[in-house]
Amino acid sequence: MVPIIIISVIVLIYVIKTYNGIKTKHYRVEKAFSSIDVILQKRSDLIPNLVAVVKEYTKYEKDVLTRITELRRVCSSGNVKECAELDNEITGALKSIFAVAENYPNLKANEQFSLLQKQLTSVENELSAARRTYNAACTHFNTLITVFPRNIVAGIMREKEREFYVADNRERVDVSL
Repeated sequence: MVPIIIISVIVLIYVIKTYNGIKTKHYRVEKAFSSIDVILQKRSDLIPNLVAVVKEYTKYEKDVLTRITELRRVCSSGNVKECAELDNEITGALKSIFAVAENYPNLKANEQFSLLQKQLTSVENELSAARRTYNAACTHFNTLITVFPRNIVAGIMREKEREFYVADNRERVDVSL
């Protein structure tokens, strides 16, 4: 009788410890994704100013500016894959705006445009770091819930593997000079 009680207590302690570990990693993934969302909002807040400055200097392709404005609602669903796709689309559109600035020396020399470009570069660096943090949190979480015997507890908790924040195929191509 005593050995059964001891084994039961050990199993209970293991299950509680595993449950708490899984929940901790779960919330780290959520926090990391939330950080990406905050940085995307920061970038989104800069975009109208950038669009306004570019519009002042050029009748630049309105569809690109309109598309960027539409995409500002990135990640409203909380779906990682959808968020990554829209984020990649915004990044591409911003690169397009900065490429156009090369053709407009007055715009390129504009102090406000230059400041916005620096701020967006800083935000993009923060976003890159946040993506790495999120993917690291996903790796830890996914590993935790898929290894035996923790996968049994994770299955009872109905935990699923998290999707990684992946680069768009356009980001993977070699740059040709």
